[in-house]
Amino acid sequence: MCWSVYIATPQALSGVTFSTAWPEDGSPPPALHFEELLDEDEEGKLYRPFFKGKHLYNVGSDTGCGCGLERSYTITTTPEEIIIDYYSDESPLAFIDFIKNYSRETPLEMYVVWEDDRRLEPLEYVEIDAKALTIDSYFKLVSRRFYTFFG
Repeated sequence: MCWSVYIATPQALSGVTFSTAWPEDGSPPPALHFEELLDEDEEGKLYRPFFKGKHLYNVGSDTGCGCGLERSYTITTTPEEIIIDYYSDESPLAFIDFIKNYSRETPLEMYVVWEDDRRLEPLEYVEIDAKALTIDSYFKLVSRRFYTFFG
């Protein structure tokens, strides 16, 4: 199962990578890429009511889906300490940059849903000041949470 991450914008995105899952040449997807969803698409029909923005996108990462947008880490516990080792931050860092740059002009809406919950409405609404967003203060993906970034 995967994270499904959707954003909506008032204007069509430009200056970003548009693609779907894995490139045809077999190379990994870029750290951050977008797939525009049309209103007649099943996903477009499903998520359109949640957003004010006219253009709806599915956000992908270097894993080909939304899962790479979640920070990955390992936890090592020794008798002396607990060590958290973060890794694979390329996609989260690219996403933070996108959020910060985009939300300067207008609030950015995002809905995150676990693949099994895709037909369900948001349970929680969260606002985040994008100016304060760093890899150390990165939000955790939570299913059925609707985020609004401003900044």
